[in-house]
Amino acid sequence: HQSKYAKNLLKRFNMQQSNPVGTPVDVRLVLKNHIDEDLVDPTYYRKIIGCLRCLCNTRLDLSFSVRLISRFMQGSKQSHLLVAQGTVDFGILFPKGEIDVKLELVGYSDSDWCGDKCDRKNTTNYIFFFGRTPISWSSIKEPIVALSSCEAENIAASKTACQEIWLDALMKEFQVKSKRNVKLLVDNQSGIDLEKTSNISWKEQTYR
Repeated sequence: HQSKYAKNLLKRFNMQQSNPVGTPVDVRLVLKNHIDEDLVDPTYYRKIIGCLRCLCNTRLDLSFSVRLISRFMQGSKQSHLLVAQGTVDFGILFPKGEIDVKLELVGYSDSDWCGDKCDRKNTTNYIFFFGRTPISWSSIKEPIVALSSCEAENIAASKTACQEIWLDALMKEFQVKSKRNVKLLVDNQSGIDLEKTSNISWKEQTYR
């Protein structure tokens, strides 16, 4: 973890008295460019974001919120600055000697359809666990506009599947053997049904 670095950041930006929060960003938060608020010092704002990006190396819980506030480098307002906060003592733990842990690769994908109210584009997120440890994650804004939540989830699942194939090949290079196939978990039923339908259609074409 980078708790010492995070505490040094609080001192650097005079935020020692700030209250800790359970989640880095509110679930229903919507940030916009064109709002009637005072502008903040752009150099100060960019320094905060640059320092938070370094924390993302071990703090995957900050990944989405840091990417979110990075979109407002130009013309940043007070509401954007208030979001630049987080927790201190979280980190990544690689447990040793836990016999009951199943060493299998599990991936989760998600997407917020029209999450950005300015251009209606969605953010794709995925995370992979090996046992209980997160080993790969991503939170990135898509360059295209999805026309439905099903399409947005399908885009996220496709990118997660690409990363899944790469990680599976990497495990084989390290000679890490798993008794089970890689799991990919999606939280959208229409997206799951679409993936199943596409897979069946592809199999039918293959056998013809």
